[in-house]
Amino acid sequence: MNRWIGLLVCWVMTIAAFARTYQTFEENGKVGMKDDSGNVVLPPSFEALGWSDGNFSVIGEVTGYRLNGSWGIINLKKEFISKADYESLVYCGGDCIVARKKINPVVRKTGCINLKGEIKIPFIYDGISVQGLRAIVFNLTGPRYYYGLTDLDNRILIPITNKNIRPLGTLRFAVENSENKIALFGR
Repeated sequence: MNRWIGLLVCWVMTIAAFARTYQTFEENGKVGMKDDSGNVVLPPSFEALGWSDGNFSVIGEVTGYRLNGSWGIINLKKEFISKADYESLVYCGGDCIVARKKINPVVRKTGCINLKGEIKIPFIYDGISVQGLRAIVFNLTGPRYYYGLTDLDNRILIPITNKNIRPLGTLRFAVENSENKIALFGR
């Protein structure tokens, strides 16, 4: 058993040693990306690379880009995965990116897209907080927010009728209803 664990650790360390790292660089006010050998991967033609929360990462050879004040997804082959249609893109783990977009001049909604640019959770929520394999979703109705829970394919697990939902792990949540009663949800 210990031998297998040792082999697994060596294998993971070998993969990590061959993993490429990337960094951004700026030229004439535009941002590009280089690999760990100094080769230009993406030419300096973007306002920003990475994610709108200021974090920079390349996930599955994909990262975010900003052009004309809006965000999209690009791969390292210089192929645009999505147009720059989003006000924000925040990588949340796995292949989940929380995106916010303008629906019309006054309405903005949040959804989730994957690394292929496919919509996984539609743009019908005022906010989304990804917690492991689940998403706490919420909408403003009148003067207050109401919360619900979905999986990452937008299957509703708890309807958007609750006062609050707090994560207690990756698959357990404390759900507070409008009468201030709290129940444990795990699934």
